Amino acid sequence: LDRTKILLQVRGGSTEGLIAQAAKSGSVLQTFLAIGKQEGLRGYFKGNVPQIVRALPYDAIRLSAYEAFKRHFADADGHLPVTGRLAAGACAAMTSTLATYPLDTIRFRMAVDPSVTSMSQVVRTMMHQEGTLSLYKGVGTSTAAIAPYIALNYTAFDTIKTHLPEDMQSGPFGAFVAALLGTTMATCFCYPMDTVRRQMQLKTVNHANLLAATRHLLANGGPRALYRGFLPSCLKTLPTNSVRLTAFDFAKTAIIDGQQAYSELHAKYHPQM
Repeated sequence: LDRTKILLQVRGGSTEGLIAQAAKSGSVLQTFLAIGKQEGLRGYFKGNVPQIVRALPYDAIRLSAYEAFKRHFADADGHLPVTGRLAAGACAAMTSTLATYPLDTIRFRMAVDPSVTSMSQVVRTMMHQEGTLSLYKGVGTSTAAIAPYIALNYTAFDTIKTHLPEDMQSGPFGAFVAALLGTTMATCFCYPMDTVRRQMQLKTVNHANLLAATRHLLANGGPRALYRGFLPSCLKTLPTNSVRLTAFDFAKTAIIDGQQAYSELHAKYHPQM
């Protein structure tokens, strides 16, 4: 689903044959089937290794940074307004993006360029032909795209969860509902920026800036071009992000409860002298 989304966003990129034709048509189903016909089962997972390698540190940095920035933006009484949550989410997104961006570029190139087959080949080719900084091509646009997405997603998650019935707020089902609604809201509002950043990462296209890339998309497809690949993105992103936030919330709650229980036991059996 992720590769289908990327191919639709860049209208096939450097691919040829059935995949290029299907991606340019804009059909999700045709593009999905074309990958299987032209490249077989392995084609659906092209670029998956760097995605997995990136996902572990990326999510860990982003979620831990969000908690750290929330503490930083809270007032002396520990109160955190909505603006503080938005700022914490944006800062966490920028931190994790800058730390892992080269892996995202490698994953993207593997997904759209049929001439490369491994991470090492992508790195060697990019550094030889485009220079070391090519690994950070489009990083400004990516940061501008991801920061508002994460800020809105995490803020909506925290806010929606507090407005759920009390019996749902402490359980995983309530967290999943809040995460699903928050992710849906963020995806609908911020998806166009993801399409623009993918254009900036293309080897065959050199846009001067975010505005130039946006104008190019609008000139070649109108407003609908900004939402290319939206359906497969939702099918992948909504459940993935919802489960991620639910698991994080559950783990955080379990750690806090464990620390409190330990403190109580320690106070009981080791009173202060």
